[in-house]
Amino acid sequence: FKSEIYHQADPCFYVIAAGFCREGYADASMETRLREAIQSIIACESHEDLPKCIETLAEFSTPENHQRIDELLDKVGRVRAIGLSSRSTVQTRESPEAQLVISPVPYQLTMQVLRERMECFGKIAYIKRRSHAIGVGADALIQFAQPAHAAYALEAVNDMKVLGPTVIARLGKTS
Repeated sequence: FKSEIYHQADPCFYVIAAGFCREGYADASMETRLREAIQSIIACESHEDLPKCIETLAEFSTPENHQRIDELLDKVGRVRAIGLSSRSTVQTRESPEAQLVISPVPYQLTMQVLRERMECFGKIAYIKRRSHAIGVGADALIQFAQPAHAAYALEAVNDMKVLGPTVIARLGKTS
């Protein structure tokens, strides 16, 4: 139940598993009933017959169970919202090896377009645009989460010209 994307346990599992009564599950032969219901649903040919597929579980459809399910779903929703909001604010440590400097940045390459074209090479912590001192053109600094991501992007910009024929990239911080 560990997320492959965020390298942390999925808290929703723990919310759903809270209060699980193994003895009650076994005594009610829930494993067999659920397997039969699932097989029946899979074999069902008409949506009108679906309620018949889960008749074996009807005795567990009580107001108390409905309320418990609603409470668990509310908890899952809150936990997921917290998890999603915390993921967007996680700070990536600045690393010159994971920075890519793009120069010059053509006018049509907005920050959004840069992000869209570069994020396929790895997770981007942030992008900063810096205008040239003489007022013509700009550079961009892309901070990747991993140095390997910046290296892939460097190759794509310089060798494959993914940002255009005149755009050049290098690794490291700008001064």
